Amino acid sequence: MGFLIELGSRVKCKSTNFSGVVTSRSECLYGCNRYTVQPQVIDPAKEMKLPDAYAFDEDDLEFIETVVEKKLRNTGGPIEKIVR
Repeated sequence: MGFLIELGSRVKCKSTNFSGVVTSRSECLYGCNRYTVQPQVIDPAKEMKLPDAYAFDEDDLEFIETVVEKKLRNTGGPIEKIVR
C-alpha cells in the first residue's frame, strides 16, 4: 500500500487540529503510514527556531492543499557515489 498524502501538502490532524506541511513520511512494519508535520512559524522576527514537528498516522490527517512542489535533484548522497 502506498502513501495517500504527498510531501509538501498542508494537512490538519483530525483529533488535535494541529496543522502544518508534510516534510517526511515513513512506512511502519505493520502497515501504518506515518507523516512528519512541520507547523508554520507565526512570527519569524520573534522566533529564532522552527517549532517542533510531530508525527501522525495517515488515518488521522486531513489533506488541505499542496503548498510545496517536490523537486527531484542530485544531492550527491551515498547512492550517487556508488552508482558512478
